[in-house]
Amino acid sequence: MFISAWLVFISILLLGSSFFLYPFLLFISQLWVKPNLAARETVAKPSSVSVIVVVYNSEHLIADKLNNLLQLNYDGLEYEILVYLDGCTDNTLKEIEQLGSDKIYIINEPQHLGKTAGLNKAVSMAKNDILFFTDADAILEPNVIDILLNKFKDPLCGGVCGLRAIKEKKARMRLAQQLYITVDSYIKQLENSLGNITSNDGKLYAVRRHLFNPIADAVTDDLFVCLNIKAQHYRFIFEPLAVAKIPTPSRSQEHEMQRRRRIVTGSLNGMFIQRHLFNPFNYGVFSIGLLVNKVFRRLFGVALIVLLVASYFAKDFSLFMTSIFYVQVIFYSLAIAYPLYLSKTSHVNFQVLQRFSSVFWYFCVGNYATLLGVIDFLSGKRVSKWTPQKQD
Repeated sequence: MFISAWLVFISILLLGSSFFLYPFLLFISQLWVKPNLAARETVAKPSSVSVIVVVYNSEHLIADKLNNLLQLNYDGLEYEILVYLDGCTDNTLKEIEQLGSDKIYIINEPQHLGKTAGLNKAVSMAKNDILFFTDADAILEPNVIDILLNKFKDPLCGGVCGLRAIKEKKARMRLAQQLYITVDSYIKQLENSLGNITSNDGKLYAVRRHLFNPIADAVTDDLFVCLNIKAQHYRFIFEPLAVAKIPTPSRSQEHEMQRRRRIVTGSLNGMFIQRHLFNPFNYGVFSIGLLVNKVFRRLFGVALIVLLVASYFAKDFSLFMTSIFYVQVIFYSLAIAYPLYLSKTSHVNFQVLQRFSSVFWYFCVGNYATLLGVIDFLSGKRVSKWTPQKQD
């Protein structure tokens, strides 16, 4: 029983590390730790940008996406838009050709090689100072290019990402997913106070071309690029004023499972390849933040299982342990009830319950998929390409 009590304590500590303890320490640190601003605004803003989009069978998205890119405020910049077609078998190419813009350059790969191969190929053909990456389903605010490029006035800034916001008003688990994005963005803002973020957002980010190294196979490309910038001792930061409006990331429970499992496997593989970043003697507090925010968070599934089992055996140890166990029972009961509420949304009471239940359900499904992703990584499974799901 004593061992069970300790396992409960360790599990709670691990679960609280990423979303409570780490943000709290970041919040406290920003009160007295100020990023070095001396080097900022000492160089000219970059004068050219290469916009890169990799698409696979996106005929329903590509016209809106490219029109959006063409209408951005480039403010006199030299720019090009490189669109890599990753073995498309639909009418994506035809939709692009109908736009008839001389700013759009098509790289038509007949084989489906995967997003990483597409990014590396497009970058090898880009000619401008700044590489700007975005996804086909992200609609950008008009001023994002200018906002992000202004950050490169700091010569130590190697990369910067923007903020994603869900544009759909009604979608399954929208509240849960928006809450996750909000918390993740808040952590990024706190990390900015120390000069670097430990994650990236592939919907919109920009890096200096000379700092870009080819992305390894079977990794999450956005995190890998972010870590590679930091490995070269440049900053990678977050700019919440640069906004991309996106559909709900997970279209269904099954989609969330596949998506999260793949992302976790790829991110762990990318961090393993760049494992030297976990050395705090070379990278300081960034190494600790990376461990807590990107590794400990991947272990939530293990911690949740240990917490449930250990608290069951320790529930007679004290009133506190009893409370811990039954709080979990209530939590999981509400989570499991979520599918039942979907057919009863007409009643106000069910709407309120459904909102809470959807958050708990999303948390459970996401952490189960994360656990499977960890197992895939440890077993040597790697995912080099996949079929993106952009519609229900």
